[in-house]
Amino acid sequence: SADSARKLIGDDEHGWDDEGIFNFEGGCYAKTINLSEENEPDIYRAIRRDALLENVLIKDDGMPDFDYIGNTENGRVSYPINHIENFDPESR
Repeated sequence: SADSARKLIGDDEHGWDDEGIFNFEGGCYAKTINLSEENEPDIYRAIRRDALLENVLIKDDGMPDFDYIGNTENGRVSYPINHIENFDPESR
């Protein structure tokens, strides 16, 4: 997803058959520790409705705190592939 010159079909768990390459998951999974729009803009912008945050502190204002490691450094997000601007709509 970091290469804007390539269309994204997924970030993990791929297969291939007579019709081409495909993604088993239909989405992406990323660590969130120290995540910011500046250092990972595609992942940061993918965190919206239908994304799932795990082990991430939500502040009183409703915003995630990606720098907080008081409980664990293993914060993660799972999000649909179409949350990435350069996803391949033809991917299956």
